[in-house]
Formats: sequence, structure tokens, C-alpha cells
Amino acid sequence: MSTPLFSLLLSALVLSNSLLISVDANEVGVCIRNCAQCKKMLGLYFEGQLCAEACVKFKGKMIII
Repeated sequence: MSTPLFSLLLSALVLSNSLLISVDANEVGVCIRNCAQCKKMLGLYFEGQLCAEACVKFKGKMIII
């Protein structure tokens, strides 16, 4: 399995499991779409696990630093 596809699938798995942590389903959908968009833009530099964890932590809201 190619690494980019594996990263995306891993992100989806982490996000889907995050439902157990009482994250609203709509927020998870936002996270999956946001992480997928980042994956397209960043390619090999995309960190799926980090994206998923941050998105769930901030409930799908964009945090600008």
C-alpha cells in the first residue's frame, strides 16, 4: 500500500474512532474533509495523525496561530 494512501486511511480511522470520545459526528466530518484537503496540498509532508488529533482536539474549528 502506498504511503500517502496509508496516511489518509490512517487519518480516517483515527477520526472515526474519535467518535468514542464524544465528538459530534458533524465535527468529525469537518475534520475528515479538512485533513483530506491538507493531504492534497501537502502531499508527502502531510502528517495524518497530527492532523486528526488536532482537529478532534479543536472540534473541527480552524486555529490560526
